[in-house]
Amino acid sequence: MPYRTVRWWLLNLSLATLLFLSLINLWPRIYGIPRPSSLTYPEGWNAYHTATILQGGKPYAAVPQLVAVNYPPLFWELVALLSRQPGDIVTTGRLVSLVSLLLTASLVGIIAFCSGGSKTAGLLASLLLLTWMSSAAGGYMVTNEPQMLAHALVCGGLLAYLTIGSSSGGLLLASALFCLALFVKNNVIAVPLAVSLHLLIFSRRYLLRWVLFTALNASVLLAFVLVHDGTLFLRCLLVPRSYDLGEALHGIRAFVDPFQVPLVVAAIWCCYSLRDSRKSLFVAMLVISLAVAAVFRGGGGTNLNMFFDAVISLALICSLAFADLVAPLAGRPLAGSLLALAPLFLCIWPLTRLGPSVLRPVLHGRQLAAVSESEYVAGVDFLKSHPGPAICETMRLCFDAGKPLVYDPYYVRELVKIGRIRDSEIATSIEERRYSTIQFDKRLDLPADIGGRLYFSDALMRAIQQNYTVGLTTSSYVLLVPKGDSDTVAR
Repeated sequence: MPYRTVRWWLLNLSLATLLFLSLINLWPRIYGIPRPSSLTYPEGWNAYHTATILQGGKPYAAVPQLVAVNYPPLFWELVALLSRQPGDIVTTGRLVSLVSLLLTASLVGIIAFCSGGSKTAGLLASLLLLTWMSSAAGGYMVTNEPQMLAHALVCGGLLAYLTIGSSSGGLLLASALFCLALFVKNNVIAVPLAVSLHLLIFSRRYLLRWVLFTALNASVLLAFVLVHDGTLFLRCLLVPRSYDLGEALHGIRAFVDPFQVPLVVAAIWCCYSLRDSRKSLFVAMLVISLAVAAVFRGGGGTNLNMFFDAVISLALICSLAFADLVAPLAGRPLAGSLLALAPLFLCIWPLTRLGPSVLRPVLHGRQLAAVSESEYVAGVDFLKSHPGPAICETMRLCFDAGKPLVYDPYYVRELVKIGRIRDSEIATSIEERRYSTIQFDKRLDLPADIGGRLYFSDALMRAIQQNYTVGLTTSSYVLLVPKGDSDTVAR
């Protein structure tokens, strides 16, 4: 068989494998879009704030005591606009997240192609991003969460800058998209910073226009939010968070482990690309995104999403490195064949994870979903049967049960960590049995499981044990009611 044919088949096999890995990891989430369940903690939290806008309220009209409102509002605004009623919010948010993920991957491929790569390199960039995101950060994919919408806007701004950024209109469009992204999720600052640095070094005559456009766009968006969503926006957005250096180091390690091969490839490529004005932008993106993520990863409430800008940078750099090697290795059969298999080496970590735990949700998705849905509906029905405010670790349960948002377990834990509130104050509300129901994730066997709760201290768990008893248990949830509640039905 001719060498070129062999290389063509190997390359297409590699790309098909990446597509397969992406579908395997994403399919359970896609299948579950309309289903009553909660995939992550923020799904219910975002649903509450979206419902506030949908019902004509202003999320930043007041500073709640035990509830955080520390996201920008544009994701909530979009989901509210697309939802007919509160019951549609989570499904709509998941659809927006899915479309945003696919749009981000498509834009990354176009950026790679427009930056000197081939069509194959563009396809590789898109598939690398989908594979890495779906395998290493699946918890943020296809959920009612604004992260991927923000990255789609950032990639749109980056594409505008690279293609038409030499004109005032192009700079204005890029700036507008970056500002929109920051008003969707305020942690996507790495790419705008890299573009600003790139202009400072290579195009200073455009820098003043860039600064003015950015100030104009940010001012317009800020004015809109202050008028439409509440005057306490900045105060709510800038609520203090705890910081843990150990958590930052743990987060860095959690990112490096699955991305060791891409990071090595990117480091080598960056050393050879610093003097190229266009390619140096991607070097700046990677360096700045890694620095920003490393610093802010220790903040309370952050996770692997802090590194998403770095993942996008890696997808672009690795695809451009692939394109740079195609011509030099064209006449070398062995080296060219190994290059055709490069996508597999770049995704060695997702490949090693491909096993029963990954395949089970795909092969048995319908049966697993049926069990999950029945348990979820039972939890919602139980919450509805106990009037009054409730505390939920799975916040969508409380949202679907019509419970008011009066207690955000994550935020209360943050307030305790930074000394804004004392455990004893929260314990008092537990001892006074102000909450009709308290829900925990997974099975809780009181008193054996006093410790180890993510959002509840040992002192709070002891207060809960002394004043609440199990009302309903499933394989996913346990719901507690005040002791002596005549309506309690243990199951």
